[in-house]
Amino acid sequence: MTKSRHALIVALAAVGGFLTLCDIAAAAALPPGVDAAAPPVIRTAPGRVAFSVDGGVVDGQDNAGGGGDPAVALPDGGAVALYGGELGHSDLVQIKADGTLDPAFGAGGIEPVPVNLPDFGAGQILRQPDGRLVVVGGQQSSNAVPFPHVVLVRLNPDGSLDPSFGAGGVDVTPIQLSCDCSTVGLRPTGGFVVGGATTQQAGPNVGNVKTQITQWTLAGLTSSGALDPSFGQAGLVTLAGNRASGLDVRVLPDGDTVTTGDATLSATRSQGELARLLPSGAPDPSFDGGTLEALPTTPIPGQILAYPDGTVIVGVDHAIVRYTAAGLPDAGFGTGGIVQTRPATDVTAGGQLLPAAGDGALFLEETGPEYSQGRYTAELIGPSGAIDPSLGGTDGLAFSIPFGGGSSNLLATIHPPLATSLGLAGNTFVGNVVQRPDGSYLFLGGVTVSQPTGEGTGNSIAEFAAAALTSAFKVDTSFGGAEAPLHAKLAVIRQRATTARSKHGIRVTVTLSAPGLARVVIKASGRVVAQNVLPVFGTGPSTLPVELTSFGNQWLKSHPRSRLTASVTARGLLANSATSTAAGSLR
Repeated sequence: MTKSRHALIVALAAVGGFLTLCDIAAAAALPPGVDAAAPPVIRTAPGRVAFSVDGGVVDGQDNAGGGGDPAVALPDGGAVALYGGELGHSDLVQIKADGTLDPAFGAGGIEPVPVNLPDFGAGQILRQPDGRLVVVGGQQSSNAVPFPHVVLVRLNPDGSLDPSFGAGGVDVTPIQLSCDCSTVGLRPTGGFVVGGATTQQAGPNVGNVKTQITQWTLAGLTSSGALDPSFGQAGLVTLAGNRASGLDVRVLPDGDTVTTGDATLSATRSQGELARLLPSGAPDPSFDGGTLEALPTTPIPGQILAYPDGTVIVGVDHAIVRYTAAGLPDAGFGTGGIVQTRPATDVTAGGQLLPAAGDGALFLEETGPEYSQGRYTAELIGPSGAIDPSLGGTDGLAFSIPFGGGSSNLLATIHPPLATSLGLAGNTFVGNVVQRPDGSYLFLGGVTVSQPTGEGTGNSIAEFAAAALTSAFKVDTSFGGAEAPLHAKLAVIRQRATTARSKHGIRVTVTLSAPGLARVVIKASGRVVAQNVLPVFGTGPSTLPVELTSFGNQWLKSHPRSRLTASVTARGLLANSATSTAAGSLR
């Protein structure tokens, strides 16, 4: 069962009751040491957990992804997360407040999203007040389905399909996906507002240029998934004409809808726009006269925070903008309603907005250099737009969530600097954040171990991962448990020096008590003759080659019966470590 990481824009405000949606490689031989039928084994550490959702199946590609998909907090402090997102398959994972799987949901806490549509990918989840879950996704664009529609799937609180919704629990809406990030908002009446686009082919394509008319469109749905005739024209509202599409949707307690869209102005320019609609779908005349409000930057806008008093905050390119209930930039917020966040050079991923006291916001961004995922900066922005120094000072709070994983360099030519530290493999955690009812935070996503074997090919595993932090972004020790120790065992296989040279590596057997990476260094007469960072996908023994150094290749040519000493430093998916040594000889 393959997993592929979705690139998603995720809205995380509690107001409105919804979240935002925003390579296949050739299969390689599966490495040894993996029991695909093994049940989930939850590995713990203080404040974090990791476990396999698919039984430890090794994927035939060089990066299995493993997370970054949306989630929703539960009233008891747990969460439901959408995990995977592979075309045709996604899983829902429900964990309790302490990080354990909830046996009352699905099969022991895990339930596949039951959609039998070709190329379906899920990317959003929301929770209704009665506990039912709505998963939002759609088919991928193809020649057969050039304009894929937004699809809603409703599940009962136990993970079973709700047959009262759509057709047997699945509703294919009349709204098409908008750049794979269309969104759904929950109406106070129990219905839905779906944002996206309606697209028609206006004529034959000219070369690679499609001749299309795309309009920013919203659909109002009843609680059963049918078009609501009281919303717009027969359930549909068009906000902008050709070359525009809807993005984020937020429904207020009074039934008003706040939404953003993207209008293409030219081949290189687009304009983000903001609108507020009445429950009927008509433009709200009290919001800047019912007109579309142009956002101050050209990139596609991010998330919305919409407050009951009508105040709206929108994330844009490295900034947030606040509008008053009248639809005008709030002059009392930052500079003309705009607050700049961290410089673009410090950011490796888009930010997430969460509500804060008053009309402020918490802005959370992944930061740091490449291959250093799991590092964040949180900025608490007060009602005036100033950064609240109570959280990390005037530059915000920098923190990290320690997970392991990473990519081996199995078939690469090894130079000593590349194999000096497992830290170079990085922290592979990719996740999104939900705010729990008590103000603490859950980071939910996944971690990976991967082994490239060529251009876009290889092997990898992905595991669900979660971490909990308090409202002050300290480790929440009530989540997870005692650190699970990692055990390592190393053995040097007896082999011929000529074989090692022809295969460009000395074979060893590495056994770890959990998946991870293992850095192996082999010496002869005190000199390094081979070294590599190796992937370990399961708990059984894995026999792998340790790449010869240039010196080692020459040494074995003149010293074919060398005595060898080997050492391994291993790092598991929870960033725990272990070491082992071994001796052997060549013949």
